[in-house]
Amino acid sequence: IDPVIIYQPGKVGSSTVLTSLNQSLHSASTKAEIYHAHHLNHLEQMEADIKSKFPNPQKSLEKLAIDKQLRRQIDEKPNQRWNVISLTREPVARTISTVFEMLDVIFPGWKAKYEAGEWDLHEMQDTIVKRYVSGPGRGDWYDTQMKPVFDVDVYAQPFPHQQGYEIYQGKNHSRLLLLRLEDLNRVGQKVFSDFLNLKDFE
Repeated sequence: IDPVIIYQPGKVGSSTVLTSLNQSLHSASTKAEIYHAHHLNHLEQMEADIKSKFPNPQKSLEKLAIDKQLRRQIDEKPNQRWNVISLTREPVARTISTVFEMLDVIFPGWKAKYEAGEWDLHEMQDTIVKRYVSGPGRGDWYDTQMKPVFDVDVYAQPFPHQQGYEIYQGKNHSRLLLLRLEDLNRVGQKVFSDFLNLKDFE
C-alpha cells in the first residue's frame, strides 16, 4: 500500500483512526507506512507561536518536529503517491473540545480570574468567535493546510452529505478520503476497506 497520512484538524478522532488502521493492517499482514499529522504548512510560524504563547511548549514542539520531518519527506519525494485520510467534525463540538484542551493558551491567567470572580463570559465568547468562527475556504484548516500540501480544494464542489464521505484526487495521483466523523459508524468500515483495499477494517 502507498504510504498513508492521517491528516486533519485536531479534536476530530485521528488517534482512533490511527489505532484502528494499525490493527487492521497488522491483522491483514499488510505493510504500509502510516503517518499522523495535524499541520504540514506554516510550520515555522507555528513554532514561533508555540514558543511565545504556550505555558508548557515542549510536548507541542516535539510533535511539530515530527510534522516538519514528514513535510520534508513529502517535498523530497515529489513523485510519491500518498493515501491521505481526513476526518471533519461538526464545528461547535470541535471548537468546544479545542477550547477546553487549550484554555491556558487561549485565555492566559483564566484560573486566577475565575477564582477571583472576574471571569467574563462575554469576553470569552467574543474571543472564541474571533479565533475560531470563519466561513469554509477563507483561511480555515482545509484551505491553509490541505490545499497547499496536496493540491486538493475540498470546497471546489459540494460535499455529498447523504453519502458522508468523498474521495478527491490530488497532485501526483495522491488521493484524499474526506469523511465526516458523524458518519464514521455508518459508512467507515466499508469506506476504509475500499479506500485501502483492506478486508477487515474496524
